[in-house]
Amino acid sequence: MDVLQDEPPLRNVNPLMNDDYVAEDHLLLQRNSRRLTTLYLGASENELLPHPDDWRRTGHCLGRNTHVETLHFGSLEGVTLGQFAALCEGLADNQSIVEVEFTCEKSLCLGGIVFQLMAPFFERNLVRTLRAGGDGFEVGLDSETTRYLADALAKFNCLTEFEYYSLAVDNGTALRLFGALAKHKNLEKLYLSGTHHMRRSGYNSLVRLFRSSARLSNLGLYLGFVDDELATALPDALADNSAFRDLSLYENAGLTSRGWTAIATIHCQHSLEDFGVSYCAIDDNAAQLQWQMPCLPPTVSIV
Repeated sequence: MDVLQDEPPLRNVNPLMNDDYVAEDHLLLQRNSRRLTTLYLGASENELLPHPDDWRRTGHCLGRNTHVETLHFGSLEGVTLGQFAALCEGLADNQSIVEVEFTCEKSLCLGGIVFQLMAPFFERNLVRTLRAGGDGFEVGLDSETTRYLADALAKFNCLTEFEYYSLAVDNGTALRLFGALAKHKNLEKLYLSGTHHMRRSGYNSLVRLFRSSARLSNLGLYLGFVDDELATALPDALADNSAFRDLSLYENAGLTSRGWTAIATIHCQHSLEDFGVSYCAIDDNAAQLQWQMPCLPPTVSIV
């Protein structure tokens, strides 16, 4: 089934995109071709950036599309709220997209309004995977942007995978985010990264999320997200979860031997298939834990 085939071709204004590739991708989108399953929108390299007058038509093409499964938003630099809102009008009708990814920080995500504008889409669709943020602190989401994200998450309940990059998020926002995630009872993979200012209530909210996620099998805590207080709460929070198989840590310099002892206990409880730790600054006492924990296989090192 062709979509809007009698209308003029959609136009791209991203100079970083190969013209031939753009022409083909736009044509495939407009024709609802089964060859197009992933669509990259944005101003970064190899992303489609619709002409200012074509955002509404792009949205309607997506709304009628039955083959695109992954929608990726990169930099939205230069995109107005009006243009993104026009895209979302048609996008809300889509029934094929199951994975959405944002690799933009606050200023390039229109201050988080993108999540508010996409709320009707999330309500109507069966999105299974949502990634928000990017690879590192410089593209994390601040408290204001995260509140919009949390409100969007509260509109639906079918996520199985969630990835989030925080940038100094405050305790109240963390409570809001974890409360919204608790609605997603089928959550299997959860990846949390970046800095935050959580207090005891925030940690307790996250622990309740872990306890209520009976299908959680993969947990990643990166870039300073986990400290001793959270680490010591993890064994009890995951104790009754028979599905848990994968714990991954990366660049968590705030952990001491107290936190590492708790984390090693998790591995002993669950016989993890994948226990990844790297680039974590640890003290000499923590460095000896792998020799003190007989359940740690020789291939696992926390140094």
